Amino acid sequence: MTTYTTLIILSGLVIFSYLFDLVASKTKLPSVLLLLLLGIGLRLLVDKLNVHPYNFMGILPALGTVGLILIVFEGSLELKYDRHKNKLIKGAFLSALIILFATVSIITFIIYQITGRELYVCFTNAIPFSVISSAIAIPSAAALTGKGKEFIIYESSFSDILGIILFNFAISNPNISISSFTGLAINTDLIIIF
Repeated sequence: MTTYTTLIILSGLVIFSYLFDLVASKTKLPSVLLLLLLGIGLRLLVDKLNVHPYNFMGILPALGTVGLILIVFEGSLELKYDRHKNKLIKGAFLSALIILFATVSIITFIIYQITGRELYVCFTNAIPFSVISSAIAIPSAAALTGKGKEFIIYESSFSDILGIILFNFAISNPNISISSFTGLAINTDLIIIF
């Protein structure tokens, strides 16, 4: 893939993103869903035309991390911290934590019943389905005002962060031991410090 092709593709994505933002403002459908549908459609087209695309698997984790950080930062641009919001923030954190663990448990059970695979595999596969994505929740909360909007932003951001921590913990520790939790505590402390 040449530099010109890459620039054309990236420019096209920016244009599509802008157009999807316009459509999203009229239809109240998050633009992220439209971009996902575009990606699925392009993949089907590429497969049908038998074109061999560039393999993005090497840079995909970094792009995903940067994308998540940008989404969370974009949502937090409208937030202003005051001491009286501590109760709202604690409530959003506890809500994200409880909902994450409850949905992971339910989805793990469903996957286990359907596939019969080992519990570790079912648990690891259930985590991504259990996260309240800030990429969808924050744009959807744009019509809300005040505490409702702030709660959605905080909760979905916490859900993203907790989901990533839980997923990384699950894939890094197929056999859970005390050292697994020690490593998790150290990593969590480093995240909080940074």
